[in-house]
Amino acid sequence: MENELYKTLGDAKCQELSKKSNTLWKMLELSESRKSTQIGGAVLEGIAKDFIREFLPAGFGLKSGLIFDAQNKRTSPQIDGIIYGGVALLEFSDVVVVEKEQVKAILEVKSWIDTPNIFGAKSG
Repeated sequence: MENELYKTLGDAKCQELSKKSNTLWKMLELSESRKSTQIGGAVLEGIAKDFIREFLPAGFGLKSGLIFDAQNKRTSPQIDGIIYGGVALLEFSDVVVVEKEQVKAILEVKSWIDTPNIFGAKSG
């Protein structure tokens, strides 16, 4: 029963986000202004984050940002999405800096990816 509920919620959220995305792309196609790949990337990130946020338990956050490793005195490169627990070290509108120990998962959003290259297969 619970699995069916999550499937129904997931399907509904997918439909909602798909409609938003399609509307934006249609608007951009109709527009005579220059297209921005950064906006396209931000939209894809937003779609992924909006979907995931629906299913995050209380006490977890999801934002773009940096991961700080105090022990090794290092900071990660910018990450599209960090799922973290607790309160961020620093939090801005759309960006956080969190401690390494707070991180539960990270995500990088790509509009296209060459699957064989992910796993180290060489082409040609």
